[in-house]
Amino acid sequence: MKCKNCGYENMDEANFCINCGTKIEKDESNSDDKVSLDLNKEADQLITVDQNKEPVSIDDDVEQNSNSDEASDDQITPEWHFVENKESVGPFKQSQMVEFYQQGRITDSTYVWTQGMSNWVHLADTSLMGLINESKAAKEEHYPEKTLDQIQKETETFDTSYNDYSQSEPNKSEDWFYVDNGKSAGPYSQEAMISLINNGVLNPASYVWKEGMNDWTRLDQSNLSAFIPRNTRSSDSDYSSSQTYQNQYETPISNTVITHSVILYILLSILTCGIWYFVWVYMLARDINLIAARQQKPKGLDPVLSFILILLSCGVFQIFFFWKEENVLAQFRARNYQVQNQSILTGLLAIFCPLASAAIIQDQLNCLIKYE
Repeated sequence: MKCKNCGYENMDEANFCINCGTKIEKDESNSDDKVSLDLNKEADQLITVDQNKEPVSIDDDVEQNSNSDEASDDQITPEWHFVENKESVGPFKQSQMVEFYQQGRITDSTYVWTQGMSNWVHLADTSLMGLINESKAAKEEHYPEKTLDQIQKETETFDTSYNDYSQSEPNKSEDWFYVDNGKSAGPYSQEAMISLINNGVLNPASYVWKEGMNDWTRLDQSNLSAFIPRNTRSSDSDYSSSQTYQNQYETPISNTVITHSVILYILLSILTCGIWYFVWVYMLARDINLIAARQQKPKGLDPVLSFILILLSCGVFQIFFFWKEENVLAQFRARNYQVQNQSILTGLLAIFCPLASAAIIQDQLNCLIKYE
């Protein structure tokens, strides 16, 4: 029977072309006059039929194919076909067939065929299986399987190396920062901070911070207090000394901010229907930041930003504003006056009467200037 694809004359009972592997379509009108094969018997006995030869078992056919594969190097590498979804697929090179096997696309029971074979056979019964086994052995030799002991040893080695690396890394928790003109400066190592203390850049009232601390702390209340020279160590009683105070703050607060009348500002806020109140809030934030910069303390909120946020939040932000500004204000000291922290009170009053919160903070600012 002639193949419609390549024109090769095949046996009448052949289902696929021996030359190209294409499935042969038989004419149904003449099917009764042709020799039919018992497929079940063929699958069980794996016997091929040849018109001019005696029946040959599949084992002999495999042996013949193996012998043909071991021919001289001048022989052309055969191209293979295989059955996928009941259709012939190919041709493919031997290396491609090996890859398909490794990928799971074909298995030992997949029917394959190459030129010179009289019929389709299982892949496990062909010379391709030898190439697949050789490839698997080479891969195992290149990537040998590791035992559990080897894996544990490698894990211990990695942990040791990681610990050595982590110990060699600088300890960032020892990096210090300090407040300089209202801004954070750093990081500095502990040795650098000690040098700054000895050179007079940092004094006992300077605020410092490092990772692990909840908030900024005075230097004389931190771990660095042990490095403060005895002749410069300070305590709360130092602020009662005019000479010590003048050494720490050469510029008086009165040169930075001025006092404002609390009663006058309350009346102006009422008469202007609250307009002057927003101006007052801006002035409070500005004066607190000016004093913080002079005393080298952390600053409060930005005046312009606070003014805008209070307007946009319809007054809700002023609760946080008065609470935060009172906390900042409580860090300030004068010669004969210490601000008492009333942040909770100012925050609560801001809910019902924000003018009262502004009056408390303004009064504390006035006392700082008055008792300086």
